[in-house]
Amino acid sequence: MSTTFFAPNLRNAGLAGILAGVGLIGEFALFSASGQQTTTLDHAATALPFLRDHGGLIRAATLVGAANDALAVVLYAGLAARIWASAPTLAAAALYLGVVAVVGDGLVALSYWVGIPGFVDLAAGSSATAAPAWEGFQATVSGYRGLADLFVGLALAALGVAGVWKRSLSMPLSVIALLTGLAAIAAPLGVGAAYLASLVLAIVFRLWAGVELVRTPE
Repeated sequence: MSTTFFAPNLRNAGLAGILAGVGLIGEFALFSASGQQTTTLDHAATALPFLRDHGGLIRAATLVGAANDALAVVLYAGLAARIWASAPTLAAAALYLGVVAVVGDGLVALSYWVGIPGFVDLAAGSSATAAPAWEGFQATVSGYRGLADLFVGLALAALGVAGVWKRSLSMPLSVIALLTGLAAIAAPLGVGAAYLASLVLAIVFRLWAGVELVRTPE
């Protein structure tokens, strides 16, 4: 069965992965520069004053995140093509689960990009209206985030299993994929430092996978 429908040039897919890793660092740097903590946006009492003062940086971070998502699609396609010959079912799973994860993450990013200015204006006029509206908005965005975390975890687990079982990827990259996948799945379950661990591991995974694809022989 042909893989041409999802198989990019592996070197280009690797470059996309490296850029996605660097972009993830930039996204994290923007969130950190804003002073946001992990629970800042969870409730209106902290979120609305914070967005009034730092909403521009949060929107910039989410815009970078949306660009990273586009690059991640190309990376997933390249990795799926790389493992297809030895593990076609896992390759398809990694690609399609990864695309769903990217859609979920993109919905998070674009929801904040579109929503923040409206909530800042609403809070300036009527905080009593803005507060419950933000709680509902944040619950929806949290659902998108949970979707993204779960499906990226499953996609990376598929890649990791293919690497360990079929030797489709290098062993270090396979282990990193498995660890990143487990951390991503644990994050929405509220497991300790899973969110930070999944972020750091995602950066490492994207950079390592990108380099490995770039070095794939023609």
